Amino acid sequence: LCAFAKSKKLLWTISVNGTLGGVSVTVGDVIRSLVNTPAQTSSNWVVTENNLGFIPENSSNKSNDVGDIASTSKFPVWKAISDWVITLGYQTASNVTSALASFKTTNFLDFTSSGQGQLNNKQNIQQLVTANITAANDQNYIVTSASTFTDPTGVNGKGYNVYVRAGTATIGGVVYTQGRYIIRTFTTVWLTEIYLPKKPILTNTAVTGTFNIDPNVSDTFKLTLTGNTAFAFPNFSTVVGETVSFDVNGNFGVSYPVGARVFGVYLGTATINKGVAELVGGVLTISWTNYV
Repeated sequence: LCAFAKSKKLLWTISVNGTLGGVSVTVGDVIRSLVNTPAQTSSNWVVTENNLGFIPENSSNKSNDVGDIASTSKFPVWKAISDWVITLGYQTASNVTSALASFKTTNFLDFTSSGQGQLNNKQNIQQLVTANITAANDQNYIVTSASTFTDPTGVNGKGYNVYVRAGTATIGGVVYTQGRYIIRTFTTVWLTEIYLPKKPILTNTAVTGTFNIDPNVSDTFKLTLTGNTAFAFPNFSTVVGETVSFDVNGNFGVSYPVGARVFGVYLGTATINKGVAELVGGVLTISWTNYV
């Protein structure tokens, strides 16, 4: 064959298996010379193999079974690919979108619909109050300036909470001062619970003249009289539900504000006199217990 290849670019079809310059050629291959008189030199020839076979894709050799993963003759369909990807621990786009939507609705806020309603249900809101306000059920308020609260429509078992950070809060006609935490609950009628801050004990070993038992200063006083003393009780008119105690000694006379209700007596010779002051029915009430 090569003896006739005197001119390059001629094409020849192989009819018998053999070699060309050490390169195997088989029946059906097409060869083309690159140079004149190429002889048996493989670099002077281009071999085009025409006997390459393939398996056409059709319904008979398609598979949607991930168990065919080792097959070298079956073509996978998209569902098989998707199922196989999921077995690896990945998720398809549609599954991810669905999972994210579910997670967002359960754990976060979806402001595409009823965003504020979801917000109200997902967190305990604390609202700063600096002026008069009509309260809402299931609401927490922080007062930072004098404010009066109007109760909402009563619903059994519901109510609102108020913390007086600064200023005063008037609730149900009663004035509460700084540091009070008020729980207002409706059970046929409005009820109030008051939580008071713990204050430091005030000690004074030289008391004479006028001395103020002030609940805004302390709820526990330890006093030693060095002269006759007139006890005053400022700010009790603004304090509800608070009891102030004062331990007193010293053999001197004591007096109280006009209108105060006093139980027991101050005994100057006692080792200690324990006094308790509180508002009872709107009247300042003082009770003494003597320890000799």
